Amino acid sequence: MAWLTAIWLEHVDEFQRMEEWFASGDELDGRYETAIAALETEDPGAWFEECARWGISEGSWAHFSEDWLTGDQFEWVDADRVVARVRDGFKGALAEARERQLPLSVAWVSFASTDAGFFDVGHVAGANAVTVLIATPSSQPTKAPS
Repeated sequence: MAWLTAIWLEHVDEFQRMEEWFASGDELDGRYETAIAALETEDPGAWFEECARWGISEGSWAHFSEDWLTGDQFEWVDADRVVARVRDGFKGALAEARERQLPLSVAWVSFASTDAGFFDVGHVAGANAVTVLIATPSSQPTKAPS
């Protein structure tokens, strides 16, 4: 189950899709391998091809790539940092989940911060799942960065 920090986050269907795809089953090893291979590329377009297999729609991907990967959602965070953290964070979580043969879960926490470097994606391995932790600044800064 996706852990959410705000009421509107319960509508993030993509988290549910990821968790369903990486829940369990005979195909789990192959799903992890394919997803990790897609993230090995520097091309987010290749990431979408993999995400589409999970049920992520073109519209959802367009929002993610246009608003997140370009840095538009978090204007004061460098877009290259966002891309690198997403790629490396998910890749690490998927590799650990594959190694431990555990399902994947996703948590997104948003903080009131205007720190230009504040954007990270990591993971924690628990007894029942590996949880991807997405930590972002609020999309609306509390004050303009200096």
